[in-house]
Amino acid sequence: MPDIDLELDRVWERLPDEEEDAHKAYLAFRGLGPDATVEQACRTASGGDPSPEMLEQWRTWAADWAWAPRAAKYREAASAASRDARMLADRWSSAKEFYQSDEETRRGLFARLFRRDRRRHGAHRPTSRGKTLQTRPKPRPSVVRKFMQDQEARRHFKAQEAAAIRSAKATTKKRSLAERWTLMVRKFGDESKRKRDKGFRGWLRRRLRRVGVFARRRPGRFFLVFGTTFIVIGLVIGVVGMKWRRTRFQTAVVITINGENIYRNVMQFKIEGVGGPPVVREVLEQTMRRQFAKAKKVYPKESEVEARIKEDQKQPEFNKSIASAGLTLDQYTDVVRDELAQVNMMSKGVTVTDAEVQRYYKIHSDRRNPRARFFTPDTVQVAVIGTRSREAAQAALAELQEGVPWAEVARAHSQDTSAFQGGLLPPFGRGRTLCAQIPGMEAAIFGMSAGQRIGPLRFGDGWWLIQCREKAPERTLPFEAVKHRARAWALLEKGVPVNGRRIASEYAAFQKQAKVQVFDPYYRSLMP
Repeated sequence: MPDIDLELDRVWERLPDEEEDAHKAYLAFRGLGPDATVEQACRTASGGDPSPEMLEQWRTWAADWAWAPRAAKYREAASAASRDARMLADRWSSAKEFYQSDEETRRGLFARLFRRDRRRHGAHRPTSRGKTLQTRPKPRPSVVRKFMQDQEARRHFKAQEAAAIRSAKATTKKRSLAERWTLMVRKFGDESKRKRDKGFRGWLRRRLRRVGVFARRRPGRFFLVFGTTFIVIGLVIGVVGMKWRRTRFQTAVVITINGENIYRNVMQFKIEGVGGPPVVREVLEQTMRRQFAKAKKVYPKESEVEARIKEDQKQPEFNKSIASAGLTLDQYTDVVRDELAQVNMMSKGVTVTDAEVQRYYKIHSDRRNPRARFFTPDTVQVAVIGTRSREAAQAALAELQEGVPWAEVARAHSQDTSAFQGGLLPPFGRGRTLCAQIPGMEAAIFGMSAGQRIGPLRFGDGWWLIQCREKAPERTLPFEAVKHRARAWALLEKGVPVNGRRIASEYAAFQKQAKVQVFDPYYRSLMP
């Protein structure tokens, strides 16, 4: 039989040598109440009449492990804890009632602003006849009043503490060692606290302490107030940052001439003033045409556009051709989309046969046709330096022979508009440029090989240095590679005489009904 000391702390819990089954049986016995017996606990645990061996085992456990005294200790501890909790709740209620018993003062401006609209329900007071009467509801204090009450309570507690310390210091009674030690620790603690609370850091620490108290007491209101504050601060910082970034971008220096700065806003104003109206008209026209095509439900599907782009990408030097036209792949896709929309609109109710498509291809692959779509004559790309006199051309040639790059010489000596691009001209075909109108110039250019340089030669009113950069032979696109485009353009050619006037009148009516809003005052002057 184990020796159990009933004075141990929490002796009602499981003991070190106590078996698990014995402890479970003890818990069943303890849960029945103070008047329970071992037989009742065993019957409750087994759900019926237990066997003699089980009942004998439970009696042995109850005697060996002191079930009855341990259960009594457990009930005494539980009742003591409940009694202490009730006493603490009563003391807190009396203190709260004491500090809220003062009369209601007249509300000020801030109290009226922060006054709560919610009111507690009226209390029910019993009468002498057994009935209940609903009393007038007591209004809850406002935020400002609650803050003032807390401040008053804090001052009251500090005054009580100071009075207690003064009385303790004034008494002639000899203090014990514990009292002197307590006063000394409090003195040093107060001094360190006063040192910490000095200056801006102390002020900030006190405010953070109050914020922490507010967050613990009113977590919902705390997150609402601070969340709203941070959102407002973030919006203000974002607006100010965007404004500063825009101002900095607009006033950035783009060019410097002899130390004098030229800013981006000045350049942009000049550029928009010169090229603004044509660009605005082009953008408006393109947008309206797309909207008109969508309204007529003839806008092409993405699958049609992708199929057309894949067909065009099979052509040799596709990327180079769209780059020479100054287009990216996305911009070229928009061009194809608008072209297919126009074909779908004009070819409504029109069909073409395979023979008509073949005839269209034959016409536009003929090299004698200057507007042939599927025939490209031999092309060349050259860099030029054009001057007014032979002496200037000779000076440019001398610099080239010394190893100066062509682009630098062209910017320094060339009078042609291509000087800003280093003298480089876009690729052009035989008979499809202004060079064909200058006697001897086209023949000289197309007679060169890639990398060859000629000049200075006189063509027209100037002297020219010409260098061949690239050269490509004539090329005819096969029918299988362009059959979809040939069909689309054949439909467009056949549909324009049939649907052209009707579509033009409908588009004019659509333009009149369009609602155009200009929000920037500057662009109102650029509107057509």
